Amino acid sequence: MADQSFIQVRVDNGLKQDASDVLEKIGIDMPTAVRMFLKKVVLERGIPFDTKLPEPSDAAANDVKQMTVEYIPAKPSKEITMEEYLDLLCQVPAGQVTRMEDIEKYLQKKHGVERVHIEYRGLLSNPRWDGIPYWREVSSRGMLQEDQFRCSREQQKEKLESEGLRIVPCGAYNRSLKVDNYKDYLFDYNTLSENV
Repeated sequence: MADQSFIQVRVDNGLKQDASDVLEKIGIDMPTAVRMFLKKVVLERGIPFDTKLPEPSDAAANDVKQMTVEYIPAKPSKEITMEEYLDLLCQVPAGQVTRMEDIEKYLQKKHGVERVHIEYRGLLSNPRWDGIPYWREVSSRGMLQEDQFRCSREQQKEKLESEGLRIVPCGAYNRSLKVDNYKDYLFDYNTLSENV
């Protein structure tokens, strides 16, 4: 297997949810869609769709001339260490799952900020992180995630089934896997609220 890299992208929650809904209907998960996009960029040696602006009408051209640039300050954010993220992941009990959005919401509340960023450096190199239950983290829609570095989808399926969760195929061609009724098994970080 070739060396692999980790890509992290922040997008608007609404955009992510809308894209996830569409991708689920066609039977692929977000990481697969991103890989498909990157392969198409390589094949076409550029962005695989038209990126130019349409010719403006006279009214639109006048609107463009009247636009002003407005400074919008960044929302407060907090850099989260890998250790803090892994500690939260380790608190998810067997038979339950979590999502990155749930971890981020808990950390935002704990640190009193609107955004958090988890620093992933050293993810693979620290022997203290062996035995971390990475398999308990699913996508925002309860789908199993392909992550060859931490836990493959097949390993995640096996581990979750051994904890009593039912994994079902989903998507147009049943190529994706999902925790059946995953919302019933989401870990509630509010049970940790005494530490917030």
